[in-house]
Amino acid sequence: MSAIAWQKSSFSGDRDDCVELGWLKGQIVIRESDYPGVFVMAGAKEVEMLIRGVKADWFPSTGSRFSVCSRRRVSADAGAAS
Repeated sequence: MSAIAWQKSSFSGDRDDCVELGWLKGQIVIRESDYPGVFVMAGAKEVEMLIRGVKADWFPSTGSRFSVCSRRRVSADAGAAS
């Protein structure tokens, strides 16, 4: 496997626990720095939609320390916030 030059999220500041992005074989790779051996590969369009979703607060909070968004719940039926 090629070496991946990881870019840390600017939201993380000086903290060591963060989301990182890289590039591998024409795909964007995303990982959580606490688990550097585990990553997800996706195309640019999929990553764009993920980032839009996070910024728009589309994802319900899981309550875990890895939760990156939402203080509201999204209805699976209508997609409406509750």
